Amino acid sequence: MALARSRASTLIGGGDSVTAIEILGLRPSDFTYVSLGGDALISFLSGEPMPILG
Repeated sequence: MALARSRASTLIGGGDSVTAIEILGLRPSDFTYVSLGGDALISFLSGEPMPILG
């Protein structure tokens, strides 16, 4: 809940994460960015090449 109220950028990754935040009474719009592809988000954040963006 603190992340949703934070002024910092917040990233949520993975399809189950969306379900979890909704169960907690939060909305995806409470976060800066919500990705349904958790593995892809981790790869992007770690600087790995992204073939589709290449």
